[in-house]
Amino acid sequence: MAVAISIVVTGLCSVLLYVALLHKVREHHRYVVGLPSVDDIQTKLKNGFRGFVFCLDVVGYPHCSKWIEPLKQMIEQQGLELLVFDGQIIFSEQMEIAQILKIKKFPCVIAVNTYDQYKEQMFIYQMHIDQDITAIQQFISNKLGVIAS
Repeated sequence: MAVAISIVVTGLCSVLLYVALLHKVREHHRYVVGLPSVDDIQTKLKNGFRGFVFCLDVVGYPHCSKWIEPLKQMIEQQGLELLVFDGQIIFSEQMEIAQILKIKKFPCVIAVNTYDQYKEQMFIYQMHIDQDITAIQQFISNKLGVIAS
């Protein structure tokens, strides 16, 4: 009897764990599907994009969305745009984007005034993003006045 109860409890725990993991995978998939394609990124940059670009090493949910959302609100309040993408995609599929943005290494945050003007970059250590968030906020705050005007 005790063995049967143990098996049932183990089975229930396994099912609950599976459902929780499946939910996380679906959230991650929805987040990644919502990211712009390489063609969308290139089109936006060539059509006078003004705002900030987050070229990240690994774009994942919920880690990235936790720190990107407050920054996105700060940027959009100034009437600017935000592009978020996985840097590995542009370096493997479309090097022209890396050249347009003058990306030397990633992950980085890039302030973009317009397509043909200088872009200033801040390299970020994504593994320590929670510690770097203040520096990223400061970088964005310093650039907001310059770009928004």
